[in-house]
Amino acid sequence: MREIKFRGRRLHDKEWVVGNLVIDNRGNKHIVPFSFFEEDGHHLQYNDDTDKPVFFDQETIEQFTGLHDKNGKEIYEGDIPDGYGAVFFSNEYLGYFAKSNEFECEYKPIYDIPIIEIIGNIHENPELLEGRE
Repeated sequence: MREIKFRGRRLHDKEWVVGNLVIDNRGNKHIVPFSFFEEDGHHLQYNDDTDKPVFFDQETIEQFTGLHDKNGKEIYEGDIPDGYGAVFFSNEYLGYFAKSNEFECEYKPIYDIPIIEIIGNIHENPELLEGRE
């Protein structure tokens, strides 16, 4: 079974956080690190004794694909494999894909791309997509 986790970039320091996705009553998404709370079935108990919210750039919140690149790096939505466009989830085909540079309109499932290496992501390295999408 694939591990379900998310990443997002904090607004105040631009650092990436990996953990559980929590959506507040206003619809804002937050990432809560796995080591940051304990669940009792009804509430989140924060281990750092603060109640200060951490805000995230909502556009950067992405899900882990369950796959790793050739260097063991986790692959998330928005990552850019070498030679391909950004990884995205297709609701139509229920899987993760990236645009191929070989063919103008071909999308490949990322599990079918041989020896994949992640070279950046759409948030920190948008220049890598020039001519790819």
